[in-house]
Amino acid sequence: MTESSNDVDRQLKVELIDESLEALSGLTPLFKKLQMQPEDSGPMESIFRVIHSIKGNAPFFELMQIKNLAHSMENVLDAIRKRQLAVQDDIVGSLLEGTDELTRMLERAREDEPEVHDEDAFARLLDLFQGFLGREEATRESRWNELLECVESFSAGAELYEDDSLQQVAKQAKGLAQELARGEGIHLQEPALHTSQSGESSARGSQELPDEAKRVQQMLTSEEAFSSLEPEQLEQALQELASRVRNEEAVSVLKELQEDFRASVEKIGFIPLVQDILMGHFEHLLEVAQWAPGEEEESPPEDTTEQQPTSASEGEKQPGGSGEPPAAAATARQQKSETTMRVREESIDAFLSFVGELIVIGEMYDHLKERVQEVDTRQTVTGELHRVNEAFHELSGKLQQNIMHIRRVPVKPLLQRAPRIAREIAGHTEKEIAVDVSGENTLVDKSILGVLETPLTHMVRNAVDHGIEPPDVREREGKARSGQITVSVEERDKMIVMEVRDDGGGINMEALHQKAIDAGMISPEMRLSENEIVDLLFASGISTAEQVTDVSGRGVGMDAVKHELEKRGGKISVETELKAGTCFRVTIPAEVTTQILTGFSVIANGQRLIIPTDYIVHCFRPEADQIFTVQGKTECVKTGDSILTVRRCATVCSLGNGSCTTGSLQEGTLIVLESKGRRFALHVDAIEGVKQFVLKDIEQISGEQSLFIGGAVMGNGTVALVVNINAIAETMERQPAHAENNATAPLINV
Repeated sequence: MTESSNDVDRQLKVELIDESLEALSGLTPLFKKLQMQPEDSGPMESIFRVIHSIKGNAPFFELMQIKNLAHSMENVLDAIRKRQLAVQDDIVGSLLEGTDELTRMLERAREDEPEVHDEDAFARLLDLFQGFLGREEATRESRWNELLECVESFSAGAELYEDDSLQQVAKQAKGLAQELARGEGIHLQEPALHTSQSGESSARGSQELPDEAKRVQQMLTSEEAFSSLEPEQLEQALQELASRVRNEEAVSVLKELQEDFRASVEKIGFIPLVQDILMGHFEHLLEVAQWAPGEEEESPPEDTTEQQPTSASEGEKQPGGSGEPPAAAATARQQKSETTMRVREESIDAFLSFVGELIVIGEMYDHLKERVQEVDTRQTVTGELHRVNEAFHELSGKLQQNIMHIRRVPVKPLLQRAPRIAREIAGHTEKEIAVDVSGENTLVDKSILGVLETPLTHMVRNAVDHGIEPPDVREREGKARSGQITVSVEERDKMIVMEVRDDGGGINMEALHQKAIDAGMISPEMRLSENEIVDLLFASGISTAEQVTDVSGRGVGMDAVKHELEKRGGKISVETELKAGTCFRVTIPAEVTTQILTGFSVIANGQRLIIPTDYIVHCFRPEADQIFTVQGKTECVKTGDSILTVRRCATVCSLGNGSCTTGSLQEGTLIVLESKGRRFALHVDAIEGVKQFVLKDIEQISGEQSLFIGGAVMGNGTVALVVNINAIAETMERQPAHAENNATAPLINV
């Protein structure tokens, strides 16, 4: 195989894996529906189609272990479809485990890693599925369904021979079987379509394969016929077959077959391996298809009315082209309008970086406009330049908004994990849990899904294990036996907010305070506010659990969660009420990957700095009666009902030689900032205005603990440093306040 063909295979492999991962991400709610309504064949067919497709496509890229797992899962799903195996909790749980493992294996394959990391665990999973098939689960339900299938076969034979007496017997037998089954509380399904190995359909009821289906079947089952085909011939046969498909499910399967056919021919050519891939789709099509009658099968209705004249418009074919059935036509129109194209994430990020450069160019235009304005006394050129500059800013702003929207994906795959996590933990703790999820259609930057995944897992696990009380305890307290957990995601003011709320016992503040004392984190004499006690949840080793479990503990791992969120400009907060419940709230900027930010351009001791607006509450010029000092050292200001510590920006950022600390606070502006739930005031000499800027890393000064997070290129070509507000707040917490030696004052709670 040549180097170029290797590249093609790699690209096709990545595309297939991405499609498979996307399909797997939507299976969790389908499994839930299957478990709640096993008699509904819709969820089962959708699940089966995804697993079947993965099984058929994996061998093409030599992903044989993925194929083996998918095949084992498919066998179990097929047994459930045929009513040979009952839908039970342990089976659904194992299928979900298999779905997770398929996801992990596909992700490894995408990075060219071995599909399986733990061979023993993988073998046990395969044995588990084989064990389900070995069960003698011929339950009463499956036996009744087998009987009904026999009666249906008998009925089909009676219709074939047009024997009225046999048809009457068959009808009575079917009715009796259904009535007896209902008496035992058994739900019988109408027998599904089965296809023999030769490909001849026993059909839904007694329907025959149309000629168009038989033609495609001959092309795909005969190696001799396939080898003599041209791709255009098979494409034409599939298009003709589409005109005979009546139900939307079959339209979807046929569309998938056609797409895989075109992609395979384009990437690897019309080779025998394509035949195997397409045959898997075609077999599935035969199982679900309902066929529309062909022209040769339709008999013209008896003409009982006068022939009405037909206009040209009335004689035209209905939407959908060449006589397509309405369902197929509608589906085709919808699919056309929802056509998508896969683009590498790196390409989008590269494009976004160029959009960022437009912001810098815009700043240069603004600076140029100011320079021209100084010499253009008649304002003629200045006015024209202003109009051009406004148009440029408007266009670049729209471009930025659209490219950021492209990066957004629904949060639904993340939220779908919550009910499953709760279900698994509830199984260990013998609690009854109901999970309500909202905001599934909220769009977030793709990178945010990874950021929110860990907090969601911790918060849901903790809510089930330590938040919700046991059923007996809830009953004694007048609550419903089943606990309620609500998970929601929404966008508020350019921030993504995720909440996990439970109606459990709440957090015992006294117990939490005592645990912090026992752990040596605080002294017994130290008095803490309720908010400060809640903050202890995020200290390593602190838990509200009365006893240690192997599942979770409030605070276990939450310190790392809090740290990671704060690195990305987010925060986590807690609201709790004893015996009423707890709400964990995660807030994070809607675009955490972009380096295009908005901030105040300020001057401190002659230096230009940028303060991000995400931290700014408000700004004001203080009056003399608002300013005072504590112990003659710590400068403070009163604003409203709050007293805030004041820090001089030039002092904190080490600008100048220290003389900047001697002037009055009235000679400048105070900017009130909020970081990690607390507020303080930062003094600057002047505020130039609000600007959009592109954050650039400066290796020597940038960093998590640095007072600066980077720099921004200004319109005149100079670089302004971007202040790290979180780092200033942390410094103020660690050190006592002494204005004269550049140390920082403690924060005062709002």
